[in-house]
Amino acid sequence: MVTYPPQSDRGVSAGPVGKPAKIQRGTRGTFVLVLLVPVLLFGISVWSAHRYADSIRWVLHTRDVLAQIDAVLLSITSAESSQRGYLLTGDEALLRNYEQVSSTIRSRLEQLRQLTRDNPAQQKNVERLSGEVLARFARLNDVLAFRRPGGLPPSEGVLLMQEGRRRMVKIRNIASEITAEEDRLLSLRRQQERTTRIDVTVCSVMAIFVSMALLYWAYQLMRKYALERDVAEIEIRQLNAELEKRVEERTTELQSANQQLSRSNEDLARFAYLASHDLQEPLRTIASYASLLARRSQGKLDEEGANYLSSITDGAKRMHRLVQDLLEYARAETQALNLRPTDLNPVVDAAMENLQVAISERNAQITRTQLPVVNADGGKLTLVFQNLIGNALKFNKPGIPPCINISAAQHATEWVFTVHDNGIGFDPEHAERIFMIFERLSGSAFPGTGL
Repeated sequence: MVTYPPQSDRGVSAGPVGKPAKIQRGTRGTFVLVLLVPVLLFGISVWSAHRYADSIRWVLHTRDVLAQIDAVLLSITSAESSQRGYLLTGDEALLRNYEQVSSTIRSRLEQLRQLTRDNPAQQKNVERLSGEVLARFARLNDVLAFRRPGGLPPSEGVLLMQEGRRRMVKIRNIASEITAEEDRLLSLRRQQERTTRIDVTVCSVMAIFVSMALLYWAYQLMRKYALERDVAEIEIRQLNAELEKRVEERTTELQSANQQLSRSNEDLARFAYLASHDLQEPLRTIASYASLLARRSQGKLDEEGANYLSSITDGAKRMHRLVQDLLEYARAETQALNLRPTDLNPVVDAAMENLQVAISERNAQITRTQLPVVNADGGKLTLVFQNLIGNALKFNKPGIPPCINISAAQHATEWVFTVHDNGIGFDPEHAERIFMIFERLSGSAFPGTGL
């Protein structure tokens, strides 16, 4: 008898088997972390860089506003100088320079208006400045009439020049207000630019250090996982070797047990064959002497003696049939199967031919479908079908001719054969018992030995 130790005693631990999965999860987590942290740091750096670029843009924007104010004031000064020189000398070049400056002043004021559109307070100052500047140029044009024939009288020219000086003071005051506000904004934006530059520098340095630390940590962790993986692989190889050894030992034990069982079966079959063979001779002797005694004492024995003698004869015959069945059973167990492609149609026909007398006596109707060709022992299958058909003929309902149908159906890679009859049947709960040796459900109601 082969026994196996419980699972807990086999020395197989689940630890090393679970380690590769743990290492794989750890490696995946490390890989995700190594990817996510640099991406996050990169995003912060990009955001800081955008802030820094934005602060620089605003600083440059403020400087552009200041430069544009200076350009407007310079244009007014240049126009006044050119006008004054032309009035004193009559030089046409100075007049052309004045006209050129006068033609560009509107575009400069529009540029200043566009540059300050983000600041409503500055927009109001620019509108005031534009009004005063355009009025100043209008008065400069009026003063030029002194040089033309039929121009303005000198007294009116003096008044215009005085008004021009007053407007120029206003222009400078408004320009100073705009410049002061832009200087204030420039100071704030420079401070913001410096703060943002420091933030960008700090973020970049932190990103570098964190990335280096993360890479070092990931390297150490991967090294640890690699070591654990190597250890786990060694343990798994050891466990596999131990398992193979145990499987080999169990296989050897099973082979030994199977050999012992095979020898026991052979010995048992040989014993049954020899015992059955040796029992036949005394049974034949008993049956012969009982028959001889019955013939010689016919009419001499009373009814009770005749019954005794009949019981002896019937018992000897039953014992003889049992011995014959045992011999056939022993031969079936010991003989090797002769497997070959076998057409089952002639096999079933041969079984029916062997039972032809019983079929005729019971007026049985036997039908069969077209049966397949299978890899089998034709002789033993003939005996199988003969026994199945014989049982159907034997266990029939009184007064009803047996109807037997033999068919086959393929299920996947197997063939299922069915022998269906209209006999007495049996209770399904005895389905296993009925195929056990010497078991008979019908008792003495039907002949047979249970083999």
